[in-house]
Formats: sequence, C-alpha cells, structure tokens
Amino acid sequence: MSDRRSILVVDDSKLACMMLQKAISSFDPEAMITIAMNGVEAMAFYDKRPATIAIVDYKMPGMSGLELAMQLRRRDATMHIAIISANVQHSLRMEADRIGVAFIPKPITHEPIHAYLQAAYAAPRGPAQ
Repeated sequence: MSDRRSILVVDDSKLACMMLQKAISSFDPEAMITIAMNGVEAMAFYDKRPATIAIVDYKMPGMSGLELAMQLRRRDATMHIAIISANVQHSLRMEADRIGVAFIPKPITHEPIHAYLQAAYAAPRGPAQ
C-alpha cells in the first residue's frame, strides 16, 4: 500500500504547481509530492509510484481533470481526489460530486488546501462510499 502522505499534483500551470506544493509543504513538510503537468504524465507517474491523494486541475490540454480523476478512481477506489478550478459553475461541482471527488475553487490559497488535506489524512482508507 502506498504512503498516506503521497500526493500527486497535476496542473499545466507551473505557477499553480508551485503554489500547491508550497501549500502542501506548509501543512505537511514530510509529504511526498509528485508534480505532473498533464493527465498522461500523471498516469505514468501514478503507475510507477501510486499516490493516496491527488489534487488535479480541471482544465488542462488533452485530458480534463475530471477524466483524469475517473482514471485514477478506476485504479484506486479509495484514493482522495480533489479537482481545482476557477470555473465554479454548478455543473462542474455536480460532476465532481457524481464521481466522488472534492472541489476546491481557485485561486489557490493555503486554507482550503489545508482543510482538504486534513480531511483526507483523517479519513480511513477503505472502500469508497
């Protein structure tokens, strides 16, 4: 089983990745963070070293964050996954709920990232509900 502190960050924006990495590290300096710039790269990294938590941008070239979340969910039904986006439309939130992933609105700030990680770390691993 992969380490509880193994976090996959996926965003095509280098600035967003840096901000997420900083927010995660300020919450858990020992977290193992893997950065991917798109869904294909994320799946390749995941196949080499599975993560227990993923924070994924919604809008990326090629594969959307929701498509990536569904692929990750098929590999690990218990993985904690959050979609981040500046698109706060109700339909996106409903789709995230439908596939069982959290939604975190952009801009990226420490507070919602910390709250999400705190909930993910506290939640038991087991069958997704």
